Amino acid sequence: MTVAGWWFLGGALNLLAGALFAGSVAILAAANPSERLPWLGWPSSRPASAVALLALATLSNVIAMSFVTEALGRRHLYDVLWDMPIIVALSVGGIARQAQHNRRVQRGMP
Repeated sequence: MTVAGWWFLGGALNLLAGALFAGSVAILAAANPSERLPWLGWPSSRPASAVALLALATLSNVIAMSFVTEALGRRHLYDVLWDMPIIVALSVGGIARQAQHNRRVQRGMP
């Protein structure tokens, strides 16, 4: 496979992981409408679908990192760091949704 193909697959898996992460946060917010979502740990109500989506998002990110290092020729272990900014940028969607839910709960809005 070409270098562009590895980058394309890695990018597609990162986009998938971002969507899965945002979906997981949306499910957790719907399951806990009057409770703040903790930044670390789980809320009191955690549906299995949210846990499954989060696990799939993590697996997708791990595989995407493997594709990125393959595109770079697997020269060094720190080549994985090229994928870190992409992961952070795509996680911002889920983090923003969680912050929005927590602000809405704190203000007492439905």
